[in-house]
Amino acid sequence: MSETRVELSLVTFGAAIGACGDSERDRALELFEVMVHSDLEVDAISLNATISAYEKGSEWEKALRLLSDIAKNNMQVSTSNFNTTTSACEKRSQWERALRLSTMVAQTKAEPSTITFNAASSACEKRGEWCKALGLCAVMAQSQIEQNSISLSAAISACEKGRVWERAMQLFDVLVQSKAELNTITCNAA
Repeated sequence: MSETRVELSLVTFGAAIGACGDSERDRALELFEVMVHSDLEVDAISLNATISAYEKGSEWEKALRLLSDIAKNNMQVSTSNFNTTTSACEKRSQWERALRLSTMVAQTKAEPSTITFNAASSACEKRGEWCKALGLCAVMAQSQIEQNSISLSAAISACEKGRVWERAMQLFDVLVQSKAELNTITCNAA
């Protein structure tokens, strides 16, 4: 019987890392480490699959460390990598780190997106950091990044938690005028 050799490629590693899913996060990192130390150049897809494994496991520290290590080694980091890491921080109410990531993305070749700011706004909302949530809305407007119902709802809810109802109503008016989809949570918060 002849022996078949499989050539390892970015696609192979990306698929294997993605297949690890929720239950095999440590294996995903091991595969990522093997890829980093091979002759292959790490791509945004494999990096995102690894960060996503940590996000799903609520391991925001590991996701943040991985993104930081990649950036320090001058490897290409994508908007999607920042979005996934910001989301991992948001899920664990790490609003300061999520906020930092939303500003860091602008310092790289990656472009901040609505998703980046939505995750940071949601993290601020969970902690009642209404000033920070409003600041993110202002940055989005200045940067001409689309504010959608998620962006505005997070800021409205943060204002509601901070008992700043005037600001909540102003944002609600912006949301209504934008013709974005309204939901029960947003209407109740306003």
